Amino acid sequence: MRLKHLLILLVWFVAGGAAAAQTAPVLSFEQKVFSFDTLGFRDGPVKAVFECTNISMKPVQILDVRTYCRCLQVRFEKKTVLPGRKATVEAVLDTEHLNAFQEHRFTVLSSDGGEIMTNSLKLVGYVKRD
Repeated sequence: MRLKHLLILLVWFVAGGAAAAQTAPVLSFEQKVFSFDTLGFRDGPVKAVFECTNISMKPVQILDVRTYCRCLQVRFEKKTVLPGRKATVEAVLDTEHLNAFQEHRFTVLSSDGGEIMTNSLKLVGYVKRD
């Protein structure tokens, strides 16, 4: 009876470890938070460039970048990033209609041919009105 329980536990542990390995991010971002300190609302858009490295053993594709505010625009190339190579995601925040402390998150969706992986990034800072 104990051997049966040990085998079940071993299978559960191995399957859980394999599932965790499959959901690990395939892109590593050097900077996950960009701080723009204090700006006036007329200072124009804030541009942040986030650089990432493919840490997978397979080629990775950036599929999409999802924002949660219309004031944040993102640009990225839908190209294949080879293992060990770099790519960039550019975020532009329009400060014209903003005021006070700002925290804008966005999500990068990528895949190495398997499941879709995510990385969360954000811009933070303060916008002052005159």
